[in-house]
Amino acid sequence: DANDAFSDSYGIAEGKIGYKTNVFKNFALDIYTGVNNIFDESYASQLQINALGFGANLPRFYYPGNPINWYAGLNLSYRFGL
Repeated sequence: DANDAFSDSYGIAEGKIGYKTNVFKNFALDIYTGVNNIFDESYASQLQINALGFGANLPRFYYPGNPINWYAGLNLSYRFGL
């Protein structure tokens, strides 16, 4: 509460690329891939100023952010009435 604690600044880079097309008259296809936290930056995703401990544990004042992670997806959809 004394406003004497601080967190260093950070920047997070993310990217996503994909392709969407109509396969048939009523079907659409969406293929994509991406990456979060491209440069694997260490950061605090959440800060708890007045954190409480649970049980006999000490309080956690910060929660680390996610490391680099990748994802991909495929979506095939059908549209009615076209």
